[in-house]
Amino acid sequence: MDTIKVNMFALSVCEIECKNVIDLLEMFRRVQNVPTKQSELQNLYEEVKHTDAGKQSFVRNAISQWNALARKYNIGVVHNGEHRQSCTEIGYHRVCRKVAPNSKREKLAYIDTNLFPVFSL
Repeated sequence: MDTIKVNMFALSVCEIECKNVIDLLEMFRRVQNVPTKQSELQNLYEEVKHTDAGKQSFVRNAISQWNALARKYNIGVVHNGEHRQSCTEIGYHRVCRKVAPNSKREKLAYIDTNLFPVFSL
């Protein structure tokens, strides 16, 4: 399997300076940026960082923080048309989320690299 690389030039200065953004990118890189359950990303984060986050979810909070940063500075992607149907995020955002199949609460997270080319082979 090819390893994807992070294209840091696609990020804004405020994103590069945010450690949570860099940690999230590493988690998405490790799962080849396929839509992944947030709980699975959280487990991967805890395994890689050798930490137990307990009740607090780093991944869920970091995604929310990064998307809030994108809305604040009007950076990121805005879906319309066909993309709107698969992503539940509204307005500017960097991390897309959608409801997982067979689940009402679990969300899948991924980065739309068609609109935000932060990964390359």
